[in-house]
Amino acid sequence: MAFRPTADRDEFAGYERIQPGAADRIITMAEKSLNAEIEAQRTSNEVAAKDHKAQNICMIIATTAYSILPIIGFGSAVVCAAL
Repeated sequence: MAFRPTADRDEFAGYERIQPGAADRIITMAEKSLNAEIEAQRTSNEVAAKDHKAQNICMIIATTAYSILPIIGFGSAVVCAAL
């Protein structure tokens, strides 16, 4: 089937002949669908950003704990040896 740039215009004209206002309703539905998709993507991006922030906080806590625990363990060993 060959691409015809006027096919969409002809289809909308046909819809208007059958049901006046149908073409406008179709365009409105398409706009609403696109807006819903944009909003869903925005929400998804916000959730992903919060998830990344939580991962960063967990990584900071874990690296801090693994840095401090050996020092505490060494200090405890020195205290136990001194006692």
